[in-house]
Amino acid sequence: ESPSPAVAMATPSSSDQQQQQQQQQDRFQQLQDELCALIENCWEAGIMVCNYQPHVNLQHKMDFLVNRLNSLDRAKAQVADVQVPLAVLKYIDEGRNPHLYTRHCLETALQRNEEVKGKIENVSRFRTLLLAELSQAFEQDMSRYRSLRADPTPPLPPRTDE
Repeated sequence: ESPSPAVAMATPSSSDQQQQQQQQQDRFQQLQDELCALIENCWEAGIMVCNYQPHVNLQHKMDFLVNRLNSLDRAKAQVADVQVPLAVLKYIDEGRNPHLYTRHCLETALQRNEEVKGKIENVSRFRTLLLAELSQAFEQDMSRYRSLRADPTPPLPPRTDE
């Protein structure tokens, strides 16, 4: 029996995922191209204003700039679903590279991960040591406890040579 269309739609194939990624890259590239053209036009308009010469058609440049702004306004719908963290925008406002924010977040996550691993390891060592000490002090009770937990062997005390 073949899967229903709803199931088939819910599990996209690798080629579908690649196509979606390509479409997403294309829309970002299109937006980047629009922004670059807008920046270039603003730059050119600024030069024209600073070095004004009567024979240069500034009105044409301004009309072109307005058209670029309208085009950019239409393109915003393509990226309306993208959410940028405020911290990234703050990095950009400070003149810093947004990739540094990503690297900082990754380094912080790795550091936190190492801290949590250390805590887990310490708790595990403590548990082993506690069970070993309790097994020595309360042999019968711990034997019954281990049988309830389906753990027939008493824990070995942790090595102290580390």
